[in-house]
Amino acid sequence: MITSASKDEGIRILKEEYKIKDVINHAKENVVDRVYELTQGQGVDIAYDSTYNESSIEKTIQTVKEGGSCIVLRSSLQDNSAIAKNVAEHKAVFVFADLGRYWMGSDRIQLKTFVQSSLKHGVKWIEEGKLKPYINRIIKLEEAQDALEQIKQGKSSFGKVVVKIL
Repeated sequence: MITSASKDEGIRILKEEYKIKDVINHAKENVVDRVYELTQGQGVDIAYDSTYNESSIEKTIQTVKEGGSCIVLRSSLQDNSAIAKNVAEHKAVFVFADLGRYWMGSDRIQLKTFVQSSLKHGVKWIEEGKLKPYINRIIKLEEAQDALEQIKQGKSSFGKVVVKIL
């Protein structure tokens, strides 16, 4: 498994607590070159990009080997975009994992079932040790707005912020 981070704290956590050998510092290293170096020029089977940043997505697609899959948190792709061209060149499967597209229209009905099923799978994977989220902090609901502002400003630490509702 190869992953990336940009903060020293995140890199340390990924290496020490999650035992991930290859962590790429995407702020200091060329991610595409480093992935190809680590995979002996093959590229990865699956890449996941959660940035919503077009230039990051373009780089992520370049790391996928021919026939691989690229999962992106993005709701649309224009046929003439650089992203679409990269996908076509890599003969990759492109998966949009953005739930926002389900909030409107008839797809909204399916969202509840999908989310419930996904959460159940997530809990099962956590219980089985297959999914290991790093929880940075647990906050009260009334602290959520401040936490969101910190995230938007890039001032949050590595890991997830959990809002305790009960």
